[in-house]
Amino acid sequence: MIGILVAGTIYLTAPAIGHATESTSVGLGMTWAAPGLFFFALNKVQLGILNGNRQMRVFAIIQGLRVIIILSFVVFVHANNWPDYMLGASFTAAEIITGPLLILVRPWKGAHSANKTYNWCYRHISFGGKALPNGFLSESYLRIDILMLAIFVSDEAVGIYSFAAMLIEGLYQVPVVFRTVINPILVTLLQARNTANLARFCRRVMVACIIIFTSCAILILVIFPFLEPYFPSNLIGEAYPVLLILTFGLATYAAFIPLEFILMQGGQPGWQSTLMSWNIFINAGLNLILVPNYGIDGAALATAIAFALSSLSLNFAVWWRLGLSGGFLLAETRLLKSLTSRAQGT
Repeated sequence: MIGILVAGTIYLTAPAIGHATESTSVGLGMTWAAPGLFFFALNKVQLGILNGNRQMRVFAIIQGLRVIIILSFVVFVHANNWPDYMLGASFTAAEIITGPLLILVRPWKGAHSANKTYNWCYRHISFGGKALPNGFLSESYLRIDILMLAIFVSDEAVGIYSFAAMLIEGLYQVPVVFRTVINPILVTLLQARNTANLARFCRRVMVACIIIFTSCAILILVIFPFLEPYFPSNLIGEAYPVLLILTFGLATYAAFIPLEFILMQGGQPGWQSTLMSWNIFINAGLNLILVPNYGIDGAALATAIAFALSSLSLNFAVWWRLGLSGGFLLAETRLLKSLTSRAQGT
């Protein structure tokens, strides 16, 4: 029902949005993309169920297929000289084609009484409503710097920064993959309320993630300068310092990203949204201070500092709200000291 409402709203307001942006193509592109929002709403829920059931191979295949369909559609549009606004239809095509594959979820199974269905709807809407700000803001978190730059610097400077930021978004997906894989396990550990097992699991995930992230980051930093012959003059040279600062900043947060939504998974969606709102506020504030004086370097530095502060905020939130003494950083050390003290007492 929500999917129908959102898709219908976007479809009906697309011409007005195109007029507001002074681009007919934007409006038409949104018109073609709008139907995909309905199928996306259904598919997203079913993908979440596959993830929760740890059917990761099927989950990965469907996620990859969506990207392949979009890419293929874009190539097809270009090859046939179709209007640019037809690119919006790539999103709709991907959601329609992959939708039937999600029949594996078998949503008709486990039919309930009307009363039980109502109770489940109430629980989902209540939980989801509190988590909605986190979902919305988490998608904006990596784009705050670009939005701030658009206000204070030239389009050319924004383009240089965006080129580096695009690679950072790619690096960000490395820990996101970890997050997707461990979500079901993490929820199980949180429900068991065994802080010792939870602390050990989180530490192992963090160590594995930072090792793989660092390997990918080094590879990108080494290869990046060799791309210079393939891009416009000075683009690589001017973007490299930005990429370097952002990479080091993200490295301070990468180990925490797989556990980024732990408050929500622990049954506290409101606090999860509060934490993300705080991170957005800090990121925007730092960019507002540094961008006017230092341009794209200031945006990179502000974002890098925001990444580091976000890791500390998450660590404190876990300590405070979930009772994991010391947070992720000190939990295992504190547990070891406690066990040692008990052993000595015995």
